[in-house]
Amino acid sequence: MFEAFIQYLISNNIPEYTVLVLLYLPIVATFVTFSRYILGWKSLSIYSTVLLVFALLELAHTQGGSFDTARGLLHGSIITGFITFVALGMQSITRELRLHYLSKVSIITAVVTSVVFFMLYIATELQAANFMRLSPMSFIIMILVLDIFVKSYVRKGHKKALLFIGNTIGLAFAIFIIATQPIVRQTVLAYPEITLFTIVINIFLGRWRQLRLSEYFRFKDINIKTFDDIQHDSEQK
Repeated sequence: MFEAFIQYLISNNIPEYTVLVLLYLPIVATFVTFSRYILGWKSLSIYSTVLLVFALLELAHTQGGSFDTARGLLHGSIITGFITFVALGMQSITRELRLHYLSKVSIITAVVTSVVFFMLYIATELQAANFMRLSPMSFIIMILVLDIFVKSYVRKGHKKALLFIGNTIGLAFAIFIIATQPIVRQTVLAYPEITLFTIVINIFLGRWRQLRLSEYFRFKDINIKTFDDIQHDSEQK
């Protein structure tokens, strides 16, 4: 039934890319939740990771409606690397300025935007046509994520913030690679009910109380006994 509704939208001139992105949204959010509670992969927030994933999808989106994964990875790495480096560098410079936080973020945003224009200038000099035609929305999304990066840099300290930022970027790129695979795209469009099934998955994830996968590796050298094991040992003694 849901598939028929999706096909009706597409047949009535709703772009397939628009439909696909909307279907992807709850799935990507569920991936982030799964990585946190089951795998123990600590990213900054669900919003920063989701925004980065869709910025990468925007970079990889081709005129034919498909995804160019290699192009998304290349351009995404360049833009994310430069923007993050400049933003954190500007945070260190403006840290001692007696300004309100939002004023500092606005200054950082202005500087980062200037860097983006410089990157576009380099692209014109190198005649990098693909880079020159990138969607402005992808740049805007990545620049807006800077607010989350800067907040973590201020609150968590340098080392911890850099670790979380690296985890966030790494997770976003991993989800992006999965999302751009043709079989994933075809499956989501053929069975859009998957997006509704994510509600059930998140209820399960929300009640997860067991150790995370990373914690099994972290505590692998510790002899963890259950209550039954302890009771059995005491009876033997």
